Amino acid sequence: MDCCCHLQPRLQRRHACANAHEPKLSNAGRRGQQWRRRHGFSELPAPLLGCDTSFTGRQASASAELYAGFWHAVIGGAPSCVLDVDGNGVISPTTDGVMILRAMLGLADTAVTQGATVLGAPRTTWTQIAPFVRLSALNLDGSGTTSPASDGVLLLRAMFGLTGTAVTNGVTTSRTWADIRSYLNSQCGGSFQ
Repeated sequence: MDCCCHLQPRLQRRHACANAHEPKLSNAGRRGQQWRRRHGFSELPAPLLGCDTSFTGRQASASAELYAGFWHAVIGGAPSCVLDVDGNGVISPTTDGVMILRAMLGLADTAVTQGATVLGAPRTTWTQIAPFVRLSALNLDGSGTTSPASDGVLLLRAMFGLTGTAVTNGVTTSRTWADIRSYLNSQCGGSFQ
């Protein structure tokens, strides 16, 4: 397990991980250090350097905000996107899908989570869920940007169990259902048919 800081640029989510337990940083750790320097962070707050996962602080620069957190996977082994954002082990369109779509619409805090969380889920607040909402990884239509009107529709249709052209009809996309399904299954932890 590696400690990680979650970086949330003001316009687009990003994260960078550094393995604080090894003297030599992994490639992901070096990229994280470079990103932090480029965006005005000279170093991580001391609690993050020691992998103190109880740190709940925030540090900000002109272009980004640094949040404490813990990455629950080995660096390089985690999916590029997460569909089970509440962490309950189930990818649900009425909880996870609704929260992801609300985040795509630019909402935050309780505007994302209200009425969309499930009792017993490990993550129920926006502070807990936000690090797992990686919108840039959900460009399902191949346009280069993530949009609720296209990518959100494709994602929700898939999460509701639609397949084939029922997912892609009426959405401008350069990708087929087979492409979208393959990506969701291989990169997002899905098991779509």
